[in-house]
Amino acid sequence: MAKKIIGNIWHLNFNFRLIASGTSLRSVRYVSLTAIGTKRVNAEWILPLGDIAVQMFVLNTLPMSSSPTEEPSSSSSPIPAQPSILVLCKRALHCVTHGGNPRFTIRLQTVALCLTVLSHWKDAHIPLCIGTATKTVLFYSDTRLIWSGQLPFTPQQIGTCTFSESLRSMLALLSDEGNLFIGYLGTEPSLFRMPVTESRFIDFESRKKELREFEEIIWRSTKKSKEGDQQQQSIVDVRVDIDQHSASFNATDGVPSATLTVSVPNLEEDNGGPTTTNVPSTMCFKSELFCVQGNQWTRTLQKSVPISATIFCHERSVLDPKCQICILSPNGIRFANFCVPLSLICREVNAQRQANIKISLDSTKTALDLSAVFPEFTQTKERNSLGFQPFFGEQRQNLTVSLFVSTKMNRYRIQSDSCDFLYVILSCLVERVHQLQPDVQLRCPIPMHLFLGEIAKFIEAENQFEQLEKEACRVSVQMRHVETVFLSATKCGDGEQQNNQLTNIGTLLNYTHRELANSLDKIANVQQMLSKGGRHSLRSLLNLMNALFKINGLNLPFDGSLLDGTDQKLSERIAQLLSPADVQLVADLNSAEIGRLLAELLEKGDDSGGGGGKLGGIAEEDEDEAAEEEENEENVKREEEREQRELQEAIAKSEQSLGLAELRSGSLPVKHHLD
Repeated sequence: MAKKIIGNIWHLNFNFRLIASGTSLRSVRYVSLTAIGTKRVNAEWILPLGDIAVQMFVLNTLPMSSSPTEEPSSSSSPIPAQPSILVLCKRALHCVTHGGNPRFTIRLQTVALCLTVLSHWKDAHIPLCIGTATKTVLFYSDTRLIWSGQLPFTPQQIGTCTFSESLRSMLALLSDEGNLFIGYLGTEPSLFRMPVTESRFIDFESRKKELREFEEIIWRSTKKSKEGDQQQQSIVDVRVDIDQHSASFNATDGVPSATLTVSVPNLEEDNGGPTTTNVPSTMCFKSELFCVQGNQWTRTLQKSVPISATIFCHERSVLDPKCQICILSPNGIRFANFCVPLSLICREVNAQRQANIKISLDSTKTALDLSAVFPEFTQTKERNSLGFQPFFGEQRQNLTVSLFVSTKMNRYRIQSDSCDFLYVILSCLVERVHQLQPDVQLRCPIPMHLFLGEIAKFIEAENQFEQLEKEACRVSVQMRHVETVFLSATKCGDGEQQNNQLTNIGTLLNYTHRELANSLDKIANVQQMLSKGGRHSLRSLLNLMNALFKINGLNLPFDGSLLDGTDQKLSERIAQLLSPADVQLVADLNSAEIGRLLAELLEKGDDSGGGGGKLGGIAEEDEDEAAEEEENEENVKREEEREQRELQEAIAKSEQSLGLAELRSGSLPVKHHLD
């Protein structure tokens, strides 16, 4: 049985046929193919391609006649000096002569699907059109890329067609869904004609006045929109109640759950008109907590009928207590912002005296007792230390946050080895202190070196990741080229020269593979900082930075939400916020540059009356460490003495209740006998 040949077959001329089978191109005599028998077909020449052939073109061939023995007529087109054979593979395009000598090779970065040749008879260059799997068409003139275009579909075949004298050499493209598209290259010259501009005088003073009017209109509309948002928020009631019996997946580990209840009391009035009840509405829940019902569910809103959901911590620590509920209905959009209870996201632990990061809040009034500020964690009076650990933070001891109160210096001190959970405790402490002491004023030194250093590290990691990604792409292309050369060398035959060549290529292959593996390892190391966990920590850091600025009366133009819903790099977003006019700062943005831009922005805000404040009041943490340590030691001693007294009193009461007081003194109780 004859062996089947799979691949492209092209009639080169009357005597030869081209066969692209597997990863090689062969030229076979027609007589050998038509011979009867089981004799092996010998090729005139073989060219290794190193890839699977997809399509083949033969250019500048003799015109075909009715019979193989018929000679071409004199009226046919003349034979060109250098005919060409084009073979399109998945990753390359090879151009060879009829004798099998390579002319040029184009390496492709994407998988090629189809090929066509455009008007190759006009000049010596060969214009090519290649369709790829990435929905693009590439136009080459020999090896030079002329133009590339994006398609809304994946092309399967490309050809040219002519309909009339005005519609000539149009592209015909067959999509992967079986649709045929006809298009053409070129543009109308009048569309790109520059319009004639009139030189006129511009009154800059009137333009400035007009801009100020626009700014005032924008400011008023923003104020009205905020009032409207507050009205929309006021018609949504949200209540969070801690469950008596936890419904959490980790209830055995002490993780509590809560019931989130959402209701819309005044459903009949919306935007001053009546609304329809019993309409399906979509409720979106945005939070770091896990919701059993999902982050989006559909319910039918009715008057005075609340909607309930179960929320709790799951698999990771919650570093932001803020949540948002958004209700989408035909009646409009309603939303509500709220914070979950602190006991839902953390537990009480022992306070740690040693920490790397310390934040002190100086109060203008007497520092409150911790039992009054956090009654859900402690009921002990005169307690001056408390520790908080977020759920699922046991594996990371640096997440523990310790809180100390100094009544002598009217100071609250928050410290931890990490900034991740500091924002939660700081925001909760400030909010509760303002609730208990409305007239209190808090001030805090801002550790700018900490914030700017972490931001600069993240920006440096982004830039390094981009450079490593480009290097990995370059090494990947080099790896494919080396593999192609290696495959081509293995098909050329046997011999000592070939073995030496394979040894050299193998050495190059191993070296390229090591380079690629090292690049991928470096990318994996950098990607840990840029992963979801790294962005989670940076988001908490930016929230903490914004909160400390707000305590000192400064308005920072960004917080942790800067990282949400964007594909831009952090350096681009910060540069746009701090200095919108200077785009060149993105490449050279470091900690010193960020600090300078931040100072300039706050100074401008103070000069324009925008309430920005001045950065001059921010300083590094400067406090009397010895006095605080001494006071803390005294407080610890007092707590230990109080605990000892309470223990002695408890033992005495238990002994009295058991009648053992006389036994301790050495006498027995007197028994009274009845006569």
